[in-house]
Amino acid sequence: MPTPTPAPTPTVRYYSGPNAAIDSVGPVETANVYSPSVLNANYVISTNDDFKTINVEYNPGSTQIFTERDIVAQIATPPGVNHKSWSVVAADGTRSNFDMIGFKDLPLTYLQLNAFYRKPPSVDQDHYTFITRFAAVSNAWTDPTAMPRTGSATYSGMSYGIAINPSAYRTTSQFQMAADFSSGHLSGNLSNFNFYDFATGLPASVSGTGLDLTFDATLNGSKFSDRIKISGVSAGRVEGQFAGPSAQEVGGSYGVMNADFSLFGVFAGKK
Repeated sequence: MPTPTPAPTPTVRYYSGPNAAIDSVGPVETANVYSPSVLNANYVISTNDDFKTINVEYNPGSTQIFTERDIVAQIATPPGVNHKSWSVVAADGTRSNFDMIGFKDLPLTYLQLNAFYRKPPSVDQDHYTFITRFAAVSNAWTDPTAMPRTGSATYSGMSYGIAINPSAYRTTSQFQMAADFSSGHLSGNLSNFNFYDFATGLPASVSGTGLDLTFDATLNGSKFSDRIKISGVSAGRVEGQFAGPSAQEVGGSYGVMNADFSLFGVFAGKK
């Protein structure tokens, strides 16, 4: 009998990208739950079997593995947002969650948005002592040499994130960015924020949240980063990158903090 041909070894696919990295060390009432210095910290996810197994490297040398048996029922999400969620509880009670985030009205070809949470058993919903990573990732970032050098384009899309005030809320907003490829200037905004109860996904009334986040950045290859402002006042950072063979999509993360709340999340837009 002929010797069976062994199945080819699956190619490991790596996804990495700009992420809002938040490491809280105490109750949100007293902790610095967002620090600009940790924005865009190391974050890589990898898979070799179409996400049946997911390896999340959330810090250098720190990895969490999720498999198919860890998939959980869809969590309560704001209108227009889709989640696919994985959850693992360690022997000491530490819970790790991984969410893939999608927008019903914004199908993405090159980008993937996700969130990773890790918290010890003593932490409740309103007292976040945990590790969080919100990330826009891709294995198809635009090659810097393929970025447009002339003309301009407008990218429109949405954002998803979390606000702490001091309780936690899920958020969505509109995202828009104008790109002048001749000069390399980018002008973006996140506006019309909506807040939702973290547990139920129902609309929530939150005080002190009249938001208009804006940024002006300069292209660096296919990437950009800049201070982000609330009503013109610098309050955090934004990191982003273009995806697709000719910059068809753009994605990134943001993190801000002012006297009222901490706000962080991911955004994506298309031409």
